[in-house]
Amino acid sequence: MTARSALVPMVVLGLLVSACSGGDPQPRALPTLATASRTPAPTRAVLPEAAKAKTPQGADAFVRYFFSQLNVAFSTSDASIIKALQNGECATCDNYQGALEAARSVGHFLKGNSFEVRNVAAAPLQPLGTTAEVFGAVPPRSQVDARGVVLKELPAGSDFHLVAVLKHGPHGWLVSGLVQGS
Repeated sequence: MTARSALVPMVVLGLLVSACSGGDPQPRALPTLATASRTPAPTRAVLPEAAKAKTPQGADAFVRYFFSQLNVAFSTSDASIIKALQNGECATCDNYQGALEAARSVGHFLKGNSFEVRNVAAAPLQPLGTTAEVFGAVPPRSQVDARGVVLKELPAGSDFHLVAVLKHGPHGWLVSGLVQGS
């Protein structure tokens, strides 16, 4: 560190201290910072290594990841997120994708999570894959437009029990079905 580079922080610190003490006895209002009306949407997460394992624990981790990414998909109206996590056999996933494409076409999104997963129980593996029971709740959320203006408040839904049908392929788990549990 040169003498000059060491001096710069001291000068800045000195200016900050002098600005906070003495000088003008009258308090002055600070300028306000503009805030965005829309909170940033969640972003896609990288698939955790644990969610790739061809084990019941891997299936459990994948299902938790899948539902976290469903929340991202609904918060961004991005159907491609769901498409990347299913194998084309999941009718419920296809319905979600259609709803997201329709919402995106008019600039609507959901603010807040759509799924709150409380418990996942993956069954032992079978030759074609496995199933995982998913228990959770639908928390309250809001439908918003592209500017973040609330269009509709959506109340909390009831608890849910879903069964995720999973198949494991060369790149890991994919959802092939999502049905109401009994």
